[in-house]
Amino acid sequence: LLAGIAAAVLVTAWWAVYRGPSLLTRTDNPRRALADRYVSRGTLLDRNNQPLNDTTGVSGSYTRQALYPPLSSVIGYTHPVYGYLSADFRTHSVAYTFEAGLEARDRGGGLAVGYGSLLHPDAVTQRLRSKFDVYRDIRGLDDRAAADLIERDRIDILVALAGHTADNRLQVLAYKPAPIQVDSGSLSTLGMEQVDYRLTDALLDPPRDQAYYLEELVPLPGGYLCYRPPESAPEVGPLPALKNKGVTFGSFNGSQKIHPAVVSLWSAVLKAVEGSRLVMKFPGGHETALSEHYLRLFEQGGVRRDRIRIHGWLSPEAHLDLYNRIDIALDTYPFNGCMT
Repeated sequence: LLAGIAAAVLVTAWWAVYRGPSLLTRTDNPRRALADRYVSRGTLLDRNNQPLNDTTGVSGSYTRQALYPPLSSVIGYTHPVYGYLSADFRTHSVAYTFEAGLEARDRGGGLAVGYGSLLHPDAVTQRLRSKFDVYRDIRGLDDRAAADLIERDRIDILVALAGHTADNRLQVLAYKPAPIQVDSGSLSTLGMEQVDYRLTDALLDPPRDQAYYLEELVPLPGGYLCYRPPESAPEVGPLPALKNKGVTFGSFNGSQKIHPAVVSLWSAVLKAVEGSRLVMKFPGGHETALSEHYLRLFEQGGVRRDRIRIHGWLSPEAHLDLYNRIDIALDTYPFNGCMT
């Protein structure tokens, strides 16, 4: 009898202590989020009659939350699994707007699984890895294999970050490995019928723009971007106009958005504000041919080239510090800046 009790204690301890962390991050809870929206469940209480979960809503939109996250995977209630797919879990604008939300999420509301496809991971990658419940490196997997992995993980909602940008893995979404797929951070519609929703806000995408999207727009209250500057970001400095003789305008948008009509408009601004100057920064700005192209456009608009300063690539810290040298930011049109 004693031997049996000892064996039971050892087995229980093994599952609770050694295997416990892996059980809490399993993605194969059989009660799936979609089906549970239609199933009414009662409240589970602990021995002190305190609720371990709560349920709200009506049939078709029931939502449940585990009030004690460590038990969420074993009390029999839905524990939705969210997947995040990106090649930019690194020192990148995607990480600057993603990390705060990942860190502040309600951990009792579901698991967060990261699918990173990074060519050059860095310190930010390691920091983000620690904030996911599960992290998968899919750089070495082709699109079909990555989709199969996501499907085996039984992801309920798969969020693709950044859209049609460098090293994206949008082909993975084409296999529809998750029942709900969401775009977050793309410049416009992904143009993929396999993507159901787009996270945005009423300024980035007014309701009238729905006609131009395959995805259903989901405007977030209070704004879409939740920006966290890098830890090495410089302090915000004093207004440059306080020490300079004149106002300094600036635009750090990509050159593909700075066409002759925009330069003409900016030229009119500079001519209207006596003693003003313009600081520009974009990839390739250090190249003579490209900078000369813009300097000539400003001269054609009646602005001397010595009132224009053009920068090329800078480190993230130097990029942010350059904002301390401008008073007023000018945007491009019709394609505006976002993170810029």
